[in-house]
Amino acid sequence: MRSRFFLCASVFFFAACSPPIITPTESFPTEKPITPPQTISAFLTPRATLFPTLAPTLSPTPPTPITAHPRLYFSANDLTRVRAWAVATNPAYQNIAALAAKMKSEMDAGRVPNQDIGDPELASPFITESYAETFAFLSLIENDPNTRADYARRARALLMFAINRAAQGAAAGSPFRDPKFSISARSFEYADAFALTVDWIYPTLSADEKTQIRKVFLRWISENLNANLASVYEHPQPNGVINSPALTDSTFKIRWATSARFANHLRNIGLMALALDARDDVDGLLRGYLKNATGAWLYVLDYALRYEIRGGLAAEGMDYGTEQLGAVAQFLFALNTAGQDNPAQFGAQVVLRAAPFWNDVMAAYLASSAPAPKQTRTGARYYPLATYGDTRDLSAQSVIELFAPLALYYARNDDAARAATARWIAQNLQAPSPNNFQSPRKTIFSFLLFDPAIQQLPDPRPLLPRAYLAPGIGRILARTDWSADAAWLTYKLGWNTIEHQHGDANQIEFFRRGEWLTKERAGQGASIGSSDYHNTVTVENTKPTTINKPAQEENYKRGSQWFYNSNGDGILHTYSFGDGYTYILGDSSTLYDSNVLQSTDIVHVSRALVWLQPDFLIVYDRADTGTKGRFKRFWLNTPTRAEITGNRATVTTAQGQHLFVTTLLPLNAAITSESAEPLPDQVARDEPMQFRLRVQAPLDQTSVRFLHVLQGADAGARPASLTLIESKDDTKYSGVVVGTIAILFREQEFTPFSSVTYTVPANTTAHLVTGLRPNGDYDVKIQNVNDKIQVTITNGGTSRADSGGVLLIGKLK
Repeated sequence: MRSRFFLCASVFFFAACSPPIITPTESFPTEKPITPPQTISAFLTPRATLFPTLAPTLSPTPPTPITAHPRLYFSANDLTRVRAWAVATNPAYQNIAALAAKMKSEMDAGRVPNQDIGDPELASPFITESYAETFAFLSLIENDPNTRADYARRARALLMFAINRAAQGAAAGSPFRDPKFSISARSFEYADAFALTVDWIYPTLSADEKTQIRKVFLRWISENLNANLASVYEHPQPNGVINSPALTDSTFKIRWATSARFANHLRNIGLMALALDARDDVDGLLRGYLKNATGAWLYVLDYALRYEIRGGLAAEGMDYGTEQLGAVAQFLFALNTAGQDNPAQFGAQVVLRAAPFWNDVMAAYLASSAPAPKQTRTGARYYPLATYGDTRDLSAQSVIELFAPLALYYARNDDAARAATARWIAQNLQAPSPNNFQSPRKTIFSFLLFDPAIQQLPDPRPLLPRAYLAPGIGRILARTDWSADAAWLTYKLGWNTIEHQHGDANQIEFFRRGEWLTKERAGQGASIGSSDYHNTVTVENTKPTTINKPAQEENYKRGSQWFYNSNGDGILHTYSFGDGYTYILGDSSTLYDSNVLQSTDIVHVSRALVWLQPDFLIVYDRADTGTKGRFKRFWLNTPTRAEITGNRATVTTAQGQHLFVTTLLPLNAAITSESAEPLPDQVARDEPMQFRLRVQAPLDQTSVRFLHVLQGADAGARPASLTLIESKDDTKYSGVVVGTIAILFREQEFTPFSSVTYTVPANTTAHLVTGLRPNGDYDVKIQNVNDKIQVTITNGGTSRADSGGVLLIGKLK
């Protein structure tokens, strides 16, 4: 069974477009049933959060199912209130009115639906169902009855245009009839429009039309239940089983439940099952699929949210992952508005507030937001997110589809504090891109969310601690404060099993004074997803005997961690957030080896780092192979080309800041600065990292240690003085004195500690010694020897390491 990502420390913490089919034998042929980690609760609390976790208690009064329409996202009781917002002075109404005017013009010109080719992807210039959804929504919120009637007529005509063609039965390549139409890219973006349109114009539909709709919905649900475009685990297995541990008996089943594909299938099945009334579903077959949506799809996903991606961040990143979480939140919200979130009937997984994940997601996204806002060409501002995973466009960051349903849910359930925070996130982390106002889903949610009577909400971020851990994906986000001038460190080390994930284990990023000094080179594809674009280490492995996919070739030639096929997960061994420093130790060894591909020469790869706040990152990498002659490289993306003098690279940013990168180990390393590959079809739009620094160790070594000091500095500043430290004891240490502070790392992290003696300059005032036993006690002897300071550390004594195994001697400030 695949080694599951886990934490090994005592917690010291305040709260591509056509992916390959992945089958179980490709990665883990010995996959076995799993159980939740026994120590999971130790890593869930305490954790940074805005609110106390809500107790998953069942309400003594079960919800009443809503039989009237509308019931998806809002009800008839809401109409008077939202119609009062449909006025020209409301910016949210202006956006949807402008979109509707454009759509009406295109419909009246005959372009819609006639020029919609009804394809399963997104090749069509016009998406009929998106027009129907927009018109259906306006048929409810407009104040003029004649206008409402016109919109309802338009929505009905467009809806039935598509339904009548789909009702002719599945036919590959035929408009609206292709078996992939309901399960491929178009369905992810727009399939929910069918169920929403049906609900919102239900009184205008005839009995015969509802019969046709039911027929089509049943076929589409069947196709979703057996979806297999990216993985055999794209749907719950065994099929037809509900609320059973058999659904969560393998890592693959659970992890694929965190994919955007899985979540979109879930939402679309659930909404279709909720749309029709009982009298129009005589045998109850269509409505019965709600038990499948909640008892199979949501059952597995709820488990994954509690264990595999606990902590509020998605597996697939801030692009596809936000889409995934949004689809789930939309379904949970629809269950609530339809009065169908009854845990006694469907299980506790239907109650959004019962899952700790949704409590964490707001704190996680706030912790992922940049200290300084980005200003667009029009003067609008938003806070960019620290991305990971496949990313298409940094300028089109969208969170409204996730945080609008969350905010609306909390507001509907009398939780004003959470509703206000989710609204603030949707308002301030949503990029004001024109593309974000061309999506009916985003525009509709914006209208429902932003009550014009609610003024600017207070920034909730200062209420959060300065460091956040999302343990499920191994994501650490730490900053000096919550001001715009804060320095910010991001780190990632997790698992890599599903699509849209990258070879980013042990990735670091550094943000200072309003700009990135170094970060991942964001994008989507096998090349940019490989480890050499993720500020980590690459190591040459044995060439696979058989390479079946382009991604495998890219991973091999770059010395990357493997996509899909690695031997195990990253292990976040320990970390600590001290006063003035952050320490992290992560092991990524098994991500570089693949038994399946017979590429297994990597013995060990790990990274230890100390962030000496605010300006210094000291990074110690270990890379061991079984064979000489294998390249071992340290990579760092930079916004401009670095100037290299000796062992130091100097990067000057557009704002005049400096990033000094000094290579202390290995000796005789080859240091080069190069342009990043163009990769025109892979690089995310507006990605600022255009160059990269490469440090290659001599090829004659099987075991290499890299030691780098990264220093952020203002314009005109000089690099700090650095002194290399190397001990000679049984427990060998290497390190550096940065100014007057010594930082030391163990050469072999996972061997027993006996003692260490090292010498530093006489002006050294503080020491951070890592690699010790968490909360262990040590004896420290300091003496002057030949005008230097000699330090000896042995087991036992009165000096105690912190919970991450870091011993602080002296004071940092």
